[in-house]
Amino acid sequence: MLFFGATLWTACDPENIDEMNLSPVWDCPELQLNFGDDCATAIGNGTVTQDCECQVDIVEYDCPDYQANIGDDCTNPAGVTGTLNADCDCETETTYDCPDIGLNIGDNCQTATGPGTVNADCECESNFDCPNINANIGDPCMTGAGLSGVVNDDCECESNTVEYDCPDLQLNIGDDCSNPAGGMGTVNSDCECDTGVTYDCPDIGLNIGDACQTIAGPGIVNADCECELNGDFDCPELGLDVGEECQRIFGPNGTVSDDCECERDGPFDCPDMNAYWGDPCTRADGQPGVITPNCFCS
Repeated sequence: MLFFGATLWTACDPENIDEMNLSPVWDCPELQLNFGDDCATAIGNGTVTQDCECQVDIVEYDCPDYQANIGDDCTNPAGVTGTLNADCDCETETTYDCPDIGLNIGDNCQTATGPGTVNADCECESNFDCPNINANIGDPCMTGAGLSGVVNDDCECESNTVEYDCPDLQLNIGDDCSNPAGGMGTVNSDCECDTGVTYDCPDIGLNIGDACQTIAGPGIVNADCECELNGDFDCPELGLDVGEECQRIFGPNGTVSDDCECERDGPFDCPDMNAYWGDPCTRADGQPGVITPNCFCS
């Protein structure tokens, strides 16, 4: 019940009328509410008590996990509707081998990594031999070095790249071959293309003084069996002097260094490798390669 206090003023001037100011009287002035009124707190709605406190009525359930009571309707993890039994299980008319997940042994299910099948222990078991990589033994795969391979019995991607007696030539001893000069021969035990002709420089199949081709143009084989560009350059193989602009395999042009290499300055193209596109590198198989625009050593 709401009470009002009255204050009466009487004016000295007879022409003025009496005025009355009414103000409410609360059981709990600080709340501006009376005993039994509805109230709200941070944890829910309640009722004002005789101590002027907002008492929240907390609902307690028979089955807190479901926030429901025994006998209430429920839905199991498989989406089937049922009724909560005395064990707080959602009991449906259908009987399952695995009631906790609402499925039978052999049913399809979903694991954290992909599709699976319910096993005899009512666990969802992956359909893959190697669930960590979602693959079966014998499946094709790609190694960390970018080489094609096959999943082995240890669930590892094993490269199926052919191994040669002479990796640089990608040939085996006894295979037919051709040397840089175009002469046909056979790969010998030193992994050289043996044409039956003796050269000053067998690796390139040429003699000192023979004409040859450099990256920058025609040259002559020198005493070190290197193809030296015709002309007087700091770096004969490049046909350039130190400090001159040069063309790299990938990316922007560079500058010829004191070591006669075409180098670049500035941020690395591949920060994790501290390298630029086109820089020399060593492949996973131990062979020399170059850094590609995908930041792989190929």
